[in-house]
Amino acid sequence: MKVEEYALETSPNDKRQYKMFKLANEMRCLIISDPKADKSAGSMDVGVGSAHDPREFFGLAHFLEHMLFMGTEKYPGENEYSEFMKNNGGYDNAFTSQVNTNYHFECSNAGFVEGLDRFAQFFIEPLLSESGAEREMKAVDSEYQMGKQNEFWRFFILLARLSNEKSQMRRFLIGNLETLKKEGIREALLDFHKTWYSSNIMTLCVTSN
Repeated sequence: MKVEEYALETSPNDKRQYKMFKLANEMRCLIISDPKADKSAGSMDVGVGSAHDPREFFGLAHFLEHMLFMGTEKYPGENEYSEFMKNNGGYDNAFTSQVNTNYHFECSNAGFVEGLDRFAQFFIEPLLSESGAEREMKAVDSEYQMGKQNEFWRFFILLARLSNEKSQMRRFLIGNLETLKKEGIREALLDFHKTWYSSNIMTLCVTSN
């Protein structure tokens, strides 16, 4: 149920229709109708990122991003979500920054309604199962190893090391096996999702024909 609607200023040459509003649960939504669109897409931005990692589990926000793809109560298959998007001519991805985590997908117009439902389950009832945890830890570790060869990440890590020890900047953002493969990681993962994945810091954008 909408509780607050916002006015949007658009170009007179833009034939798409827009609605922006806030729901009763405080989630902000931007809905775009484009009759000429040959594909549909959706994106959810959550206002939490690596700066919120507990210091004993650096990389937890990034690890959680990976784990949400590993099945939900309604769609329990570990690769079911990504397979659905591929089979409907689309793709899916996500990223974690210091202050936000973004999930997005694109698929055929015909698959959009079901695709959006599958996407929504990430934020309603993810499994966060132990069976996929070690594999996704290794995926996070792999990103870290690749990042060490990237000049941007090398500069960013240097900047973090030079920051004040008490600063939120002084953090290991990506995570690796050393920071994640520890006792208590599952409990920390569940607690992080329960604490931070709240509708009042979420913004949804969808577009379709």
